[in-house]
Amino acid sequence: EQQADQIAERKEGQGPTSGNPKSESAPIFSDVTEQANIHFRHVTGGKGSYWIPEEMGPGGAFFDYDGDGDLDLYLVQSGEIGTDNASHRNVLLRNDGAGRFEDVSEGSGADIPGYGMGCAAADYDNDGDVDLYVTRLGPDALLRNNGDGTFTDVTASAGIDNPGFGTCVAFFDYDRDGRLDIFISNYMDWAEHREQACYDAGGVRDFCNPKDYKAPAIDKLYHNVGDGRFEDVSISLANIDGGNRFVTYDALGGTVTGGNAPGTGGQIQIQAEDMIYQIAFSPFTGKMTVTRIQ
Repeated sequence: EQQADQIAERKEGQGPTSGNPKSESAPIFSDVTEQANIHFRHVTGGKGSYWIPEEMGPGGAFFDYDGDGDLDLYLVQSGEIGTDNASHRNVLLRNDGAGRFEDVSEGSGADIPGYGMGCAAADYDNDGDVDLYVTRLGPDALLRNNGDGTFTDVTASAGIDNPGFGTCVAFFDYDRDGRLDIFISNYMDWAEHREQACYDAGGVRDFCNPKDYKAPAIDKLYHNVGDGRFEDVSISLANIDGGNRFVTYDALGGTVTGGNAPGTGGQIQIQAEDMIYQIAFSPFTGKMTVTRIQ
C-alpha cells in the first residue's frame, strides 16, 4: 500500500518521499575538477575587438582512447586568432581508473594547435580504436588513433578539406554501408574584414549577432569510401529549396546530433539560434531531405 501511495505521488508530480527533509535540495552533481587533477584553462585570445569567434567556447569529448574500459577526456583549446597558436594546444587526459586524470598530451599527436571549436570521437576506420575529428577556425583536423596511445593527423590523406569556421561535428552512417561518415556544421563564412561594430540596447559595444554578417556558410558531408579516405558529397546529395546547395542557413553552427533509425538511412538534427532542422537520408538512393521542425 505504501508503494502504491509513492507511485501515486510521482504521477501527481509530488516526487518520491525519502524521509530526509534535505534530500529535495541536495545537489545532484559535485564539482570534482581539482580532485580529478584537471587543470585545463580555455584561452579565447580576446583583445577587445569583439570578433565573433572570441565569444565561443570550445568543446570536448569523453572517449576511451586506450581501450582500457575507462573514459578518457579530450579538451579543445582555442588561443589567438591569426597566429599558429603553437603554445595553445588541445589536451588529452588519461583516466587512471581511480577518479583521476593524467595529462598525456605531449607526444600523443592529439595535442594539436589551432583555434579549436569542437570535436567528435568515433572509430571511423573500423580498426577497434576510437579516432578524433576536431573543428577549428581554419582547417579542421582528422586524427587517426594508432592503437598505441598516439594519434596521427591524416586530414590531407583522408581527403578532408574544411578550411572555414567549423563548429559542431558528428559521425554517423548516412548510407548504412557500415562505415561512419562525417557531417560538419560550419558556423558562417567568417573573415576579419567582415567584422563590424555592434552595440547593445544601451549603446555599449557588444558582439554582433551572427545574422548581421550576412555570410552563410556551406555545411559539409563527407562519405567514408572505406579505405581511410572520404569523399565530399555535400553538393551532389543536396536538393534544398530547389537548388544544389547543401545546408546554407544564415550562421547555423549550433548543436549537431547524428544517428540511424530502423529501416531508414542516417539522420542528423541541427539546432541553432531559434531553428531546428532535421536531415534524413534515404537508405536506397542516398538522397536527402531537409525539414524544418521548429
